[in-house]
Amino acid sequence: MFDRRVAEEILNTAAQAVSDMSFCEVKDRYLAVDGQLKPVPKRAALPQDRDVRRLRGRDSALPVSCSAVTT
Repeated sequence: MFDRRVAEEILNTAAQAVSDMSFCEVKDRYLAVDGQLKPVPKRAALPQDRDVRRLRGRDSALPVSCSAVTT
């Protein structure tokens, strides 16, 4: 197990690596804490947080609104 600070650093490094690819964009990051997915860094709640909570730890695609899609 990692302590939270180390886990957040690893998650942020991975997100940066993905964002560096010209065809990818990281919209948000979540860290599993006590069985719950929490946004990293801590921030005010966003609409997609409700969808993430509904996953209950399962892998799944999240719905994407047209306004969230960039071209």
